[in-house]
Amino acid sequence: MLINLSELFPVEGKSKTYTVPLEMTHFKGSDCSYKIVEKEPVLLSRKLWDGDRLIMVTDGVLDALPGDDKEQVMGQFLDSLEEMPPQDMAEHVLDFALSFVPGARDDMTVLAVQVWKK
Repeated sequence: MLINLSELFPVEGKSKTYTVPLEMTHFKGSDCSYKIVEKEPVLLSRKLWDGDRLIMVTDGVLDALPGDDKEQVMGQFLDSLEEMPPQDMAEHVLDFALSFVPGARDDMTVLAVQVWKK
């Protein structure tokens, strides 16, 4: 699936909701087939303002973190970071996750976006 980020993020202060139907019943990996057990979308709606950042990570990034509350560990790390360009932010998040494991065990993807006023 290809997503055009310029269409994904609306004008400042206005929200948009996207629903993408999932028609797959199985995901075929290189070693076997995995059944998709939940097809209902999770809808989140947030207004984004000038200066806001949006960080999205795959489960491989969170799985590498220590402790039971991995989201809290990631949140504390993000709160500790200074302002930086989105590319640098993504690299810092990935380096942080990799610091807890000898090597990536799962795909580890980080998407960092900064909102700027036109």
